[in-house]
Amino acid sequence: MEIRHLGNTAIELIVECFNTAFADYIIPFHVEVEPMRRRWSSCRVDYNLSYGAFDGDQLVGFMITGVDQWQGKKTGYNSGTGVIPAYRGQGMVGRLYDAAIPEFRKQGISQCTLEVIVGNDRAIKSYRRVGFLKDRRLKCFAKKHDLDLPVSKDFAIRRAEAPDWSRYREIMEFEASWESQAAAYEALKADCAIWELFQNEDLVGFMILKPGTGHVLQFGVADRPNWKLAAQQIWRHAFGIHPGIRMNNVDSRAQKTLAILESVGMEPTVDQWEMKQMI
Repeated sequence: MEIRHLGNTAIELIVECFNTAFADYIIPFHVEVEPMRRRWSSCRVDYNLSYGAFDGDQLVGFMITGVDQWQGKKTGYNSGTGVIPAYRGQGMVGRLYDAAIPEFRKQGISQCTLEVIVGNDRAIKSYRRVGFLKDRRLKCFAKKHDLDLPVSKDFAIRRAEAPDWSRYREIMEFEASWESQAAAYEALKADCAIWELFQNEDLVGFMILKPGTGHVLQFGVADRPNWKLAAQQIWRHAFGIHPGIRMNNVDSRAQKTLAILESVGMEPTVDQWEMKQMI
């Protein structure tokens, strides 16, 4: 068995291994090459700092690493780790990190983060063994009900040509996870639309949405007495754009956001642990 970086490995081979590794996952799924290429681009993946386990020429396990500034530190984000069934039980995650961490340190990376589905105890134990600790619980949502949401003439919705990040940070209740941050938007902006909510020319809410998939990257509404009514205006608008709206990785402590999602007919699908380790 040889562990080496994936900088010289074709993405088609990585995706093939990915599909084999995740065929029996808690939520089994199959991915195509081009969507994964775009997703890993938005994750700021560095294939030279991503690692694979090779048995001869066969890729049997992998760890894909995104690199960027996060929480004030240069960070390595695990945007996907998998081992095909025949090679499990050999401490593969630890071996991948043993190869990766010295190189991370050389590149100035001082912390690592990842997300793992709550209940995936095998993966959680593997990550704990290499030093990860649970940091926060994140909730994923999808639209389940068509509700008759109120319409208020006190608000206006306008499409923005560019994000106002400083204002968005003020009104978003929680810090976006890795794949929903400003840097992810910059990689995906051709696929995204930004909608801003105004009351008397004051910006009181926003949503960054991928209209083609219904994926909400970020959402926030100002803390005003009518915050729920304001939020319902922008969600009602989003439902008119795509019927299958979903929003991932909402901080479980964001009580206002959780109340809004419930009020517009969104329901939780899975929870994830955001885990972190200092290196």
